[in-house]
Amino acid sequence: MASRREDGRLWLRQATDDYRFGRAALRGRFHAQACFVAQQVAEKATKAVHYQLTGRPVIGHSVQALLRRLNTRARVTDELLALGGQLDQYYVSTRYPDALPGIAPADAFSAAQARAALGAAGSEGSGPERDQAEVVDVMHEDVASRVRRARDRSGHSDEDLAVIPRRIAMR
Repeated sequence: MASRREDGRLWLRQATDDYRFGRAALRGRFHAQACFVAQQVAEKATKAVHYQLTGRPVIGHSVQALLRRLNTRARVTDELLALGGQLDQYYVSTRYPDALPGIAPADAFSAAQARAALGAAGSEGSGPERDQAEVVDVMHEDVASRVRRARDRSGHSDEDLAVIPRRIAMR
């Protein structure tokens, strides 16, 4: 059975695949679904970091709450917390016809919202999405730095650091 830290790799793998699906949903003009998938990408990738740092199960679906809990082990920027809060708005409203008064999710979300949500969740490398992903890179660098310091104190190997994602969502 895989260790909980190794479970982080699985969470990141799924976040990566979900991100690709979100991009396909955007291209297919499924804007509500792309927004929901963006929230899922951020949730799963944040859980991947939790598993790597703590080796314990992580419960919850709010990206912002997960990031706040991560903040006890790594400095999470206010900007990243704000992005998590934005993505949390898509958890219910994008899926249920009774979540928004008088409008189905399929009619309520725009391409611009879907692009922004996917940009907040990850990046494929350029434009506004890249700017959002740089926020994630800053968090990763801080997390990696803290893990290195903890590793140096505890004697863990560099392989322990290899699981930490370079980006919350990858291409």
